[in-house]
Amino acid sequence: MLEFPAKQFNSILLKRNISVDLLANRAKISLAKLQKISASGGSLNEEEASQLAEELAVPLTAFFVNQDIPTAVLIDFRTKQNELIVPRSSLLSALRYIEHISATLVGVGANTELSPELSPIECGFSTKEAKLLAAKWRTKWGLTISQQLEMSDAGKLYDHLRKYIESLGAFVMHCSIDDRRVSGFYTKINGGPHTIVINTKTNNTGRRSFTLAHEFGHLITRKEGV
Repeated sequence: MLEFPAKQFNSILLKRNISVDLLANRAKISLAKLQKISASGGSLNEEEASQLAEELAVPLTAFFVNQDIPTAVLIDFRTKQNELIVPRSSLLSALRYIEHISATLVGVGANTELSPELSPIECGFSTKEAKLLAAKWRTKWGLTISQQLEMSDAGKLYDHLRKYIESLGAFVMHCSIDDRRVSGFYTKINGGPHTIVINTKTNNTGRRSFTLAHEFGHLITRKEGV
């Protein structure tokens, strides 16, 4: 049996934005057991412990260390109060993948700095200001609307924009996420790279191009989320 401390367990649930009830249902673990862990700590057998870690997409050791676990923050900007999204299993797996890559790059001392061109700017623009900002970055990108219209398919546009964004120091990653709420998101985990994630499961190529450009807007304004 493994003893789970309440403080770290609750901290991970908070970061993943998952309730004890939902976790019990997903992990097929007794709700009473998880409520006890949440209240004062408690024990699980090895199979239950492994299932718990898998459902929360964290290493098993994360429950037993007395330190903050770097996790992605996913605010759903489509909600009125900009609430955290409740992640489904496939989204959690994608988050864990991004978190692992970020931790690895930090661990080896990789340079994850952005180009000085991408210094953060404040949002809260009027429509006019937003259009001027978009025109500014369109010029920096260097692809005119006429050139875009001459391209034979959306894939060429996507590749062109992706190469430009990555030339500025950001990461663009593809994940297959079985969740139609999520076309893509932008996140940065501690000292890891600024990362744009594109959902390849639910997007066709044209939609991916739109999503990539949209998430680049999140990167410019440093607004992490879906």
